[in-house]
Amino acid sequence: MHDEETWLWRIQWAGRWCNSRHPCTEEQIRKEHPEATRIEGSRRIQSLPDSPEEMNQRQYNNTSFAGSPPASSSALRATKLLKSRTRMNASPVDIQEHLSSK
Repeated sequence: MHDEETWLWRIQWAGRWCNSRHPCTEEQIRKEHPEATRIEGSRRIQSLPDSPEEMNQRQYNNTSFAGSPPASSSALRATKLLKSRTRMNASPVDIQEHLSSK
C-alpha cells in the first residue's frame, strides 16, 4: 500500500475562479489547470493498493456484510409490524407488547 495526498483546488474556469469538486493530486491538477492553488484544510491522505492481493483484501474489507450480523426474522417481523401499525396510529408500547407476547 502507498499513500496518496489529494487536495481540493481553486481553479480558473470560464474566466471565473471556483473550487474543484473532486480531490486531486498536484500532478493530476497541473495537467489541466497549471494556475490552480490548494484550498487549505482540504488535504486528504488515501491508502492505495499496489498489488492485486491488496486490492482484493481492500474490497473484502469494504463489503457490507463484514462485521454485521444477519437480520433475524423477528427483527424483520417487527419492522413490518411497525410499518403497518404506524398507519393505524398504534403506539410504540403496543408494538413492544405485541412482540413480547410471541
